[in-house]
Amino acid sequence: MARLRRAKEEDKALIYRWWKGIFAEDDGGHTDYYFDQLYKSNQSYLLVDEQDELISSCQVHIKTLDFNGKPLQVSFIVGIFTLPKYRGQGYMKEMLNKVLDILEYRDLLTFIQGYNPDLYVPFGFEKIYRRNHYWLDVLSLPTMSPMGVTYSCSALELRDLYRQFTKHFTGYVIRSTEDFNQLLLELNALGGKLIAYQDNGKLLAYAFVYAYSNHIEIEEMVYLNSKAMMSILASLKSLNLPIRLSVSEKEDLSRIFPYANFEQSEYTNVRVNDVRLLNELFKLNIKSSEAFFMAAEKPLWFRENQ
Repeated sequence: MARLRRAKEEDKALIYRWWKGIFAEDDGGHTDYYFDQLYKSNQSYLLVDEQDELISSCQVHIKTLDFNGKPLQVSFIVGIFTLPKYRGQGYMKEMLNKVLDILEYRDLLTFIQGYNPDLYVPFGFEKIYRRNHYWLDVLSLPTMSPMGVTYSCSALELRDLYRQFTKHFTGYVIRSTEDFNQLLLELNALGGKLIAYQDNGKLLAYAFVYAYSNHIEIEEMVYLNSKAMMSILASLKSLNLPIRLSVSEKEDLSRIFPYANFEQSEYTNVRVNDVRLLNELFKLNIKSSEAFFMAAEKPLWFRENQ
């Protein structure tokens, strides 16, 4: 009979080895960064057999979300895997149900990301956050002066700009200066680059940029005006590669990029753990995650992936 337990410190090396193998296709340095900087035994859950041998595992992070101006503690499940020899036997379902039973008593909402969002619908997760993706031909971008473009900003500057930008949204994670220090470490570990734009010493935009063999990926773009955004994009023209710019669902950039190819994808699923308490806290009368987020007073914005 399988049972769920928290990881012990001596389990770290084993979980790390399985991450390196199972998530090898899109690792890009992420596993090493995660286990060096973010992994904690008390946030790692293991489903084990009667001999205490690993079957399945996942990680659970705690984050603070802003929703309609109120801070809300949420849990975020990442790194779900089942050992190959145990797949197809219902162990992932068993582990996830047991983990969710624990989280129901701690957090009002639980977030999850996965390769196939439909897998988590039976567990009560709903597809809430989506992202818009604009494929930009660099030849269509204007040539702009590099004045103001910079590749170095402090975590404090990034945090302050993030706060200005997210005033227009809700549903986002409240980030500290330390969170931005970690994001910069992650960016470096994965071979990415920070590009920012300043005007008269004031930071007006930043982007997390990854250059691949066939395209450039912009995972996060925070900006106060279109000129600042375009200045960052124009700085990438010399690479002569298509740019995939990913933004939140409500950021309609079609007027700025009328000829860009457009895609939309599911990004994050959300589960309401305690509907009654959520209704009391926010003075609502909802029955689902979708209904809760439809009560948002501003557009949703969310870019966390762990």
